[in-house]
Amino acid sequence: MNSESEDNKLLTTSINLVPLKKQRDGQIYTRPPEIEVVISDMSRLTKNEFVKRVKANDTVNSIPSECLLYFLRRPLFNGDDEVQGEIFTAIRQRVLKAVPVPGRHISGKSQVAEKSVDLDIRDAVLDKFQELLCKDRNEYQERLDFFECRFNAAVARLRATARRDVSTKAAHYEPLISENETNEPGKEVKAALFSVMESFDSPSNDFLYRSKIHAAISSLPLDERRVVELFLEGFPIDSKDQDTMTMVKILYCCEKTVRNRLKRAFAMLAELLKEENA
Repeated sequence: MNSESEDNKLLTTSINLVPLKKQRDGQIYTRPPEIEVVISDMSRLTKNEFVKRVKANDTVNSIPSECLLYFLRRPLFNGDDEVQGEIFTAIRQRVLKAVPVPGRHISGKSQVAEKSVDLDIRDAVLDKFQELLCKDRNEYQERLDFFECRFNAAVARLRATARRDVSTKAAHYEPLISENETNEPGKEVKAALFSVMESFDSPSNDFLYRSKIHAAISSLPLDERRVVELFLEGFPIDSKDQDTMTMVKILYCCEKTVRNRLKRAFAMLAELLKEENA
């Protein structure tokens, strides 16, 4: 009697590696031979063994990213959600590792901050990669074939594109104030800020309303959420005093960028709260 559980059943047939479709100069892309060997070996593991290998972080057992992507695009074990979830988590971490966001020490402080533009680039790369994966589930995406051949090189290309796009986008933002104005936010932004601040403590606002504001802030994109949180904590945008901790120093971006993010953040909050009260 075969008492082996379904999770531990071996794949009894050897895998026929699915060829890639993308071409260059009339030649179809091919995976490196060592990658195909690992794919073939992995295909013969039990489900439990397979998941264990996917989770492995040590150099000896770690699966090449190209192989992870192969199995994410062509599921084993009848497309088991647990297995696919582990593969996706692992390959997502590989993307993040390939687009590092170095910590930078803040002058006069013990904590380490991350440069905002680096966060924007990392998020743009991850978003584009995940977009390709989602589209690939409905229609074969030949762009992912390059990732199956040279994963890190493909991510590096995404990173270069993201860096260009983020820089271009930042250059188009207009400053919220003119050169002769102060370092404080504009009147509209300032009014919105204090309205939110007062809503946290005012006895006239019930718990449900305050919860809606908290939820609205939490739903903002990362950059906008961070400037709102820093402002509510009392950090000024910038200061001539070198010893004063400011948003510019914490976020490692220019004053113009912080002001634009504040403006966008409270425009978004106004819309979110308007929808809640509609």
